[in-house]
Amino acid sequence: MPDLQLDSLLNLLGFHLLKQYGARSVKQVSAGLSDRQFRRLRDYMSANFAGTVKLDDIASVVGLSSSQLLRTFRQRTGTSPHQYLTRMRLDHARTLILGGPMTLAEIALTCGFSSQSHLTSVMRREDGLTPGALRA
Repeated sequence: MPDLQLDSLLNLLGFHLLKQYGARSVKQVSAGLSDRQFRRLRDYMSANFAGTVKLDDIASVVGLSSSQLLRTFRQRTGTSPHQYLTRMRLDHARTLILGGPMTLAEIALTCGFSSQSHLTSVMRREDGLTPGALRA
């Protein structure tokens, strides 16, 4: 499981447990991400999407806790940071598949996927086609 996805799940579980079982001091953040904060997050994710991106690192870019980031990011985008990052990776992979001589394995690694089969399974799930089919 990718680091960001695992971090996201663990933070959600922790927040749920605190909220459900008596942590009365847990504050809800009512305000979403500002335009400036979102631009900073998007820029950070864009610059680092090919590597390992951790939820805590993304949250620190805008000075939020991981649970606050998860909540406000979803309010802003309708998706989790992990899903958003995966879409960024797929967008870049599609561009490379259609426009260059790189092998699919090289494209997968360049775009932050663990292998060509990882890229293939994610692309099939999201787009309904494989990288090979897109290239053809």
